[in-house]
Amino acid sequence: MVWLIMILALGAAVVLENAVPAWHLGGQTRLPAVLCVVMYYALNHSLVAALAAALVAGVMADAISGLPPGSTPLAFSLLVAAVSRNRGFVFIRQWLTHMVIGAAAGAVLMLIMYGVLCLRLEQMRAVSPAVAALKMLGAGLQGMLLMPWVFMALEGLEKMTGCRRSLIGDEFGIFDKT
Repeated sequence: MVWLIMILALGAAVVLENAVPAWHLGGQTRLPAVLCVVMYYALNHSLVAALAAALVAGVMADAISGLPPGSTPLAFSLLVAAVSRNRGFVFIRQWLTHMVIGAAAGAVLMLIMYGVLCLRLEQMRAVSPAVAALKMLGAGLQGMLLMPWVFMALEGLEKMTGCRRSLIGDEFGIFDKT
């Protein structure tokens, strides 16, 4: 059931990301809904499930964007590895944690994508560092605002379907052994 919820959540995130217009003041960045779903799985599930979410989400994102194939799965996998490795040091169920991870993941994803574009010589002149910095800021702000809501929705969905049991007295996520 976890895998079914993952696929449905990623599909809904792709639709949401493409339905919401790009934020003009944030450098024309799209809503990082897919990234937030991937970060949810990095925080709450095993590394295998999180990497599976990263690869599926990356392939979906590459299929609908004009980025070089394989760049988004690589970026998502790097972010998943970093968050999964360090999730024992944060309070998993706190909104501040979600906001910080959403902001950092959005900014780092834009940085990785800018690096990928710089590796392609024909597109190196098309993206200036000022535009890349504006996109990093925009993606970070949007990730910061969206990540707590994605976390709350997916955690509630997993509790309703029985995929995740509610731990009484574990508001801070310190007893989470997943």
